[in-house]
Amino acid sequence: MQGPQSYTVSEFISVVKEILETGLSIVQVEGEVSNLSFSTSGHVYFSLVDDDSLVSAVMFKSDFLRNPLARQMKDGSKVCVTGSVNVYSKRGTFQIVVRQLALKGQGDLKEKFELLKKKLATEGLFNLDTKKKIPFFPRKVALITAPNGAAVRDFINIYARRGVFIKILVVPVLVQGEKAPVSIMKGLDLVLKYNRANEQDQCDVVVLARGGGSLEDLWAFNDEALAYKLFSYPIPTVSAIGHDVDFVLTDYVADLRAETPSAAAENLTQHQVEILQRLSQLKRRLRDRMMLGLNANQSQLETLHPRKLIQYFWQFLNSYRRRLETCNLVYRGRELMGLSDFSLRLEEAVEMLKGAMTTVIHAHGAKLDQLNGILEATSPQKVLERGYCLAKFQSKHVILSVSDFDKLDTNATLSLVFHDGEGLVTKT
Repeated sequence: MQGPQSYTVSEFISVVKEILETGLSIVQVEGEVSNLSFSTSGHVYFSLVDDDSLVSAVMFKSDFLRNPLARQMKDGSKVCVTGSVNVYSKRGTFQIVVRQLALKGQGDLKEKFELLKKKLATEGLFNLDTKKKIPFFPRKVALITAPNGAAVRDFINIYARRGVFIKILVVPVLVQGEKAPVSIMKGLDLVLKYNRANEQDQCDVVVLARGGGSLEDLWAFNDEALAYKLFSYPIPTVSAIGHDVDFVLTDYVADLRAETPSAAAENLTQHQVEILQRLSQLKRRLRDRMMLGLNANQSQLETLHPRKLIQYFWQFLNSYRRRLETCNLVYRGRELMGLSDFSLRLEEAVEMLKGAMTTVIHAHGAKLDQLNGILEATSPQKVLERGYCLAKFQSKHVILSVSDFDKLDTNATLSLVFHDGEGLVTKT
């Protein structure tokens, strides 16, 4: 018996692609629109869902522009699409390429949401006067969410950055699927049980948190039983589900609605941030005032220091001493009564000094003339005038002895310097 045919992954996907795209060249599918998004290129991406399944779909820009009803499509719309099946080989996934689209009325989930919302509003579950006040400075927060989701990370990160002396109790629950509402309600019961067992460390507020998603992804928070339980819950509650455009029934029933889990963390820590900022301002003002006071006291102490006082009194006494010396008649007497005598004596001394200086100058002049005569008599020029001459070699080196002369080469040219000029001779 022959075994099954073996394929590589690429070969297998190619076979499936050929079967689907050839066998389902034109299909018509009804379902509810979910995860609707518009790309910058003009293409429209969405999912078609029913109670049990989901399939991806795309409507390219040209087909979207040819179908006016497609502009009315939104999450929750019931539609019937006509198109072909396309297989994406790299991922092994398929989607419906929509050519035509017809609206079939409002989606079942959206309709259920509106009906349940109207019912709960009529029963007073959304009344503002029944809302409990969120604690101004919560000491401990119970966070009911998926333990590994982005919501719990964002919430804890913001609390760690902004919160002061606040504890977080994470209660892990399911946040999507049929079992999620029961899991969330069990999480609420666990918080009450925890508070009864820890009277000194109770949770002051409870936060329901989940990241964004489609209407069916968030449907667990539209559960009627969960809404009633949240309405009668004794602890203040915050609903932080999805993004700012997402609304679920817990947003209306809870005591406070936050656009996102991060916004819930910021809201609960806002008063603490304001208190920290106020304390920081008061700290700066107190430090500035203390420095001003210290500087003023230091200046006053330096002014009143004994050393400063002694210096001041010494300056005061010296000032009066100088004034007394100025008024002393003994010293002023010489100045006032003997001034003319001193003037005469000074003039005589000046004349005597002039005479002495003249005598000294004449004596030094005669000595200088004598030395000048001696210098001229011993001058080399005078010696040459008496019949002597100098012998130089190459006009530089003076021949001082016979040995110097013997060292010269034969036919060397010598320069003889006389008092009135030079002459050349040759050694033979």
